[in-house]
Amino acid sequence: MNQDQLKECLVVSETPFYLYDFDRLRRDIAGIRSAMEGKADLCFSVKSNPFLVKAAQELVDRVEICSSGEYQICRKCGLPAEKLVLSGVLKEERDLTRALTETEGKSIYTVESMNQYCIYAGWSTKSGKPLKLLLRLSSGNQFGMDLEEIRKILQIRPLSPGIQILGLHYFSGTQKHSPSIYAKELGMLDACLRSLEQEFGIHFSHLEYGAGVPVCYFQEQDQGIREACLQALCEQIGKMTWKGRITVEMGRAVAAGCGTYVTSVRDTKCTEGVNYCIVDGGIHQIHYDGQMRGMLHPFTDVYPMRGGTKKWAVCGSLCTANDILCNGQELGDLKRGDLIAFQNTGAYSALEGMSLFLSHDLPAVIGYTAKNGAQILRNADPTWTINSTGH
Repeated sequence: MNQDQLKECLVVSETPFYLYDFDRLRRDIAGIRSAMEGKADLCFSVKSNPFLVKAAQELVDRVEICSSGEYQICRKCGLPAEKLVLSGVLKEERDLTRALTETEGKSIYTVESMNQYCIYAGWSTKSGKPLKLLLRLSSGNQFGMDLEEIRKILQIRPLSPGIQILGLHYFSGTQKHSPSIYAKELGMLDACLRSLEQEFGIHFSHLEYGAGVPVCYFQEQDQGIREACLQALCEQIGKMTWKGRITVEMGRAVAAGCGTYVTSVRDTKCTEGVNYCIVDGGIHQIHYDGQMRGMLHPFTDVYPMRGGTKKWAVCGSLCTANDILCNGQELGDLKRGDLIAFQNTGAYSALEGMSLFLSHDLPAVIGYTAKNGAQILRNADPTWTINSTGH
């Protein structure tokens, strides 16, 4: 975020607000695609930031959705059914049936349980339409199925001629800070795919892999780990002996860099030797993965930057001692009315906060491109109406 962007944003909204730079999003996606060198397709996880769906969908091969609400967002944005991957541990039959009918079975659908498979098979048989499914292999938690359950589905698959099992879906978690994990996981998946193909005399055409490429939010972290993990991921994909198409699913690595959260300094004071800066935002509106009571230092910009090495505890507007955005961070000689811009907030940060706590307004959401400038995507809506009975 630069000062020209900030000035444009302040014309359309007061603080606090989220800014999503769509030009930066495009550059980051282009960089990921370049690193993968055509070895894999790219799927964007909508849960990381639904406000980016419209801009991202033109640049990726698929988008993954995990709820009925995310499905509605994608339909409203006009995404074609062929681009959707319907995932999620819970798929209510009424919602799934609606999505299957509206998409005419043209999307890709993940299977998390035998019950979900039966819903798909029943719909395909009743409608006479084919379906393309990915069987989700569990990584040892509530998501997906173990190999024994997957084998049971493959055994009964011939009973449903409209069902096409494309392959497997696997995701073991986000923020993987060890490049070596890709050799372990993709090596396991390589062997698993080949073993199932041999056992059932079939060929899997697809593997969807949630890579969990990390993002460095704090100054204390290794700033080269993202690139190291992305390189290790691409190298391991190239070593796989199973022959099919791999789709790498990313959310955080795609979206984080394009986002900035901007909040205003409303008060300053020094208490028992600690400089406190009170801002009009807080932890209900921004969350950094790994942050605890502001002990780590996120990347920030201050406008105007007055210089100096004065350290601050930046605290939000909530009635809790936990509302600390950063602590002991050098931010210069802050004054009332100054702006603090928190970087790398394009993924999850705006969605994982306690947005309803104390009934503060939701921050405005602004989209930016050099061509169109700053445009409001969502106004600063009140939450007190949600938290009240309405009587």
